[in-house]
Amino acid sequence: LKSGAAFVPIDADYPAQRIAYMLEDCGAEVLLMQKGLTAPPSFTGHILFIEDAVEGEAHEIQIHVKPTDLAYMIYTSGTTGQPKGVMVEHQSLVNLAFWHNDAFQVTHEDRTAKYAGFGFDASIWEMFPTWIAGAELHIIDEAIRLDMIKLNAYFNEEGITIAFLPTQLCEQFMSMDNHSLRYLLTGGDKLKQVKPV
Repeated sequence: LKSGAAFVPIDADYPAQRIAYMLEDCGAEVLLMQKGLTAPPSFTGHILFIEDAVEGEAHEIQIHVKPTDLAYMIYTSGTTGQPKGVMVEHQSLVNLAFWHNDAFQVTHEDRTAKYAGFGFDASIWEMFPTWIAGAELHIIDEAIRLDMIKLNAYFNEEGITIAFLPTQLCEQFMSMDNHSLRYLLTGGDKLKQVKPV
């Protein structure tokens, strides 16, 4: 984003055909990925590996980004055919982040969970408000994602104060004895039960 480019989050667990389609459809010129993953043979752009990043002195980048410039493009699930890209401008992303931080009183002292997959729009909601507030972002390990007992233990041990869980898992999680969360957010479906405050 600081370079003026837009990003397209792609989950490495997606089928190879879907990844190739998304890269071609969005016209990606650079693919940033981890070693051990394979780029689709059809991708002809530049490949950069995260592990090859060189730490060094930070330099201010002088690129003017307008509110109406594209920040990212995220793809729908494609349940009715090919996935479709939805373009989001900087002003929309900033609006979401500032609304979230105001609505949930997010400060630099918060610790939030990054639960949603990188290819889902909820992951944007988890990351950017956290970063803008200077709070900690904890990426939830695959080994505990579906185990509500282990997930709750992690939240309590790490002092996670804000988390987003899909509705079905949120309903399971509400029966846990959690003492760290200030807010448990959910979405995607209607809650069938509500835990009294």
